Amino acid sequence: MTTSKTEADNIQKLCSEVPATIKFQKNDGIYQSKSNETIRNGCFQQYISVEISKNKGYNVKLISENGVKVIKDIKDTIFKETNAMEYFDIDGVTDYSTTIKYNVYLFNNKLISADKYKHLYDCLPKIRKQYINIENMLSGLEFLHNNGFIHECLNLYSYYVSVNESSNNLVEKFIIADIDLCKRWNKNKYFDKLEKKNSNLKNIYEKRLQRNIKNIGFCSLKQHTGSKVGIKDNIESWYYICIYMFENLKKIKENLNNEDLVFLEKQNMRKPSYPGYDNVSTRFTEILYVLDKMNDDNIDYNLIKKKIISASKHPVTDKKNLEDDVLSEPSDYLNLAKDSRLRRVAYNFEDIEKLNKELNHLKIATLSTYDTKVKFGEERSCSERMKTEDSPIVKSLSITLDKVNKNKGKKTISTVSCSKNVTAKLIDDTSKNKTKNNTVDINKKKEAKSSEPPAKKKRPSEKNILTSVKKTFKKFFKK
Repeated sequence: MTTSKTEADNIQKLCSEVPATIKFQKNDGIYQSKSNETIRNGCFQQYISVEISKNKGYNVKLISENGVKVIKDIKDTIFKETNAMEYFDIDGVTDYSTTIKYNVYLFNNKLISADKYKHLYDCLPKIRKQYINIENMLSGLEFLHNNGFIHECLNLYSYYVSVNESSNNLVEKFIIADIDLCKRWNKNKYFDKLEKKNSNLKNIYEKRLQRNIKNIGFCSLKQHTGSKVGIKDNIESWYYICIYMFENLKKIKENLNNEDLVFLEKQNMRKPSYPGYDNVSTRFTEILYVLDKMNDDNIDYNLIKKKIISASKHPVTDKKNLEDDVLSEPSDYLNLAKDSRLRRVAYNFEDIEKLNKELNHLKIATLSTYDTKVKFGEERSCSERMKTEDSPIVKSLSITLDKVNKNKGKKTISTVSCSKNVTAKLIDDTSKNKTKNNTVDINKKKEAKSSEPPAKKKRPSEKNILTSVKKTFKKFFKK
């Protein structure tokens, strides 16, 4: 299979405009491309979605000539295993597009990439079944490794998933899609046998063992220093993918090309007190801790799966579940991780209480000003002003609360929800105080008919009060 746009292991970047119709050599018919679903994540991760009818279509991956040979090797070996269909799209086919001049691999288009799942559904659900399926995801890598293969570049586009929207957007199945990026490792001196059987294929694998595809967001720590990809590195990449799917790691998401920042975040993930762990079970985060202690080519898959099963029994990470979680096999890591989460939750509640005090202070200061100005037609009452959507007080507080929520990036405490409750209470209290104070002022006016209207008190500066609140927020939520 020859093409002008791929040579050996190199793939040219797909042109900016994908043709509206695409033809293939083996698959008859004219396929309509979905240009809005075209993926360009470097040269090795380029996908086009095409369909020939409503019920028939493919996700098309552009592959190199060597990729075609590697896929054939995988199909001739591990795809013949009975359980291969659990981890791969065994019905996928290699082909050549006469329209775009690329070798391609076509697989089920009813699946979506893990990256697209993240965009559509945000985070994986915190339910037992999701962890069970995550264990099966790990089994796919174990299956690959046990058959003598290693993946070169695991990332969000390596996995395509099936989603059950009626069950909290549960990911039911993880499929390794980019099998063209696999390589053999010299397990049990396999290359000696391959030399006699297919020397060309052996040369491909030997060259791949020496290269390192750039994969900043999800590669292992060692790969940042130039080390080549091994079995242990695959498991570490798998862990980062899982954490990324469970959590809202905005710092990594927005800086996937900043290697220094990503490297430091991966180091911090090894700490039981890592602030990015919110949704994922503390028992799951211990996997990275135990993985670091394993030998490069001797992975204890059973131990890792044991941690996943333990996490599946304690998937919810709120305060009550953390307090009720009795560790059957306690470790220093788990004790510290649990304590860190509980302290973080308590600290967040403490911040909210301090926020309430600041708002009450603002309420009292504002009411004392407006209640001296309830003369007819002079100025609206505080309650009327607070009910107005464009009130500078309400608007400024809402903006500040939103900033706090975004900076924290947490879902443990809903700050926005809190602000709504506080504002509602503030309006209610203001209405009551207004009625009471209005009655007092009217009685005073009757007793002193000849007296002049009270002198206008200087209205306290809203700017100064709000500045005080914002400074307090910065102090509470400073990282």
